[in-house]
Amino acid sequence: MLNIAEGSGKSSDNDFNRYILNSLGSTNESAACIDIAFGEKLLTHENYNELLSLALRLKNSLGSLSKRLKAESG
Repeated sequence: MLNIAEGSGKSSDNDFNRYILNSLGSTNESAACIDIAFGEKLLTHENYNELLSLALRLKNSLGSLSKRLKAESG
């Protein structure tokens, strides 16, 4: 969220898209942390599935936004 907020003040779609891609990377990092937490038995199976589902939805949304920004600037 902070990457998106920071990028929203940029002057071009290309600049903003870099921040969207950073957010996508952060989402992937968060998913890895969710895997680790589940492996360490810090999450229930239900919580694990819910969190990964949310991460996937966010990843898909960010990917769609990135594609749209590329199409508009390209």
